[in-house]
Amino acid sequence: MRFGLHVPTSLRARPAHSAYKNTADPPPPTRPVRPSGCAAGRLDASSPHLCWTAPVDGVHDLGGAAGFGPVEIEPDEPTFHADWEGRVFALAGVVLGATDGNTPMFRHGIERMDPRHYLGSSYFEHWLTSIATLAVEAGVVDGDALAARADGFPLSRPVAPDPIPAALADEPAPRPRFAVGDRVRVRNVHPRGHTRLPGFVRNHVGVVVRVGPDSPIAEFEAHQHRRVVEPAYCVRFTAGELWGDEGGGNAAVHVDLYDRYLDPP
Repeated sequence: MRFGLHVPTSLRARPAHSAYKNTADPPPPTRPVRPSGCAAGRLDASSPHLCWTAPVDGVHDLGGAAGFGPVEIEPDEPTFHADWEGRVFALAGVVLGATDGNTPMFRHGIERMDPRHYLGSSYFEHWLTSIATLAVEAGVVDGDALAARADGFPLSRPVAPDPIPAALADEPAPRPRFAVGDRVRVRNVHPRGHTRLPGFVRNHVGVVVRVGPDSPIAEFEAHQHRRVVEPAYCVRFTAGELWGDEGGGNAAVHVDLYDRYLDPP
């Protein structure tokens, strides 16, 4: 498969929050290399490097996190900052069709990126990494050939073993367990795989403000390739509940959550 993308070695990746302006081609990120002693799914205590092992939250889960500075807003921001971004946008649909993929699989391809690569690359480079990873994993594209053509091409890490924790693996509830006005506590689980459960609401109590339509369970789509729906809710959390005294005033956050993410308080 020819991606139609030329990746010059003279460019450097910019920080994730920077826009690529007047840049015809995507920057070539550094290929992540798993250090010695970092076998997939294991942590060698003798190794000074950090490897994913027991359930952890990915670097992508930045909701509610501090220390990343203000959100940069571009007045009159264009849809694409460079031509290659538009090509990547189009390629996403092509690759998902060719690999029999879906949106949760695509998202998880981004979530599996090496943390250094993820934080040091742009939005559409995340897309490019994910679709390239899915294409290689499905055998649509040869990984070695891709790396040779692009003078090195970073792919995402493999899917972790047991990506769906037991707490989220049950078959769906046949009907909503909660109603508008009910108080609920979010389960404190840490999936190794794809999830739509934000880390910053886990183990916190909120109030159901809307019972939404049944929605496809993202974990099942990403890791079992099956479309199963269950009730979902819009849950209101006060800022004080989430961030304590620093939450401030009457501010609140509304989060859509699957039934399986919630328990009575």
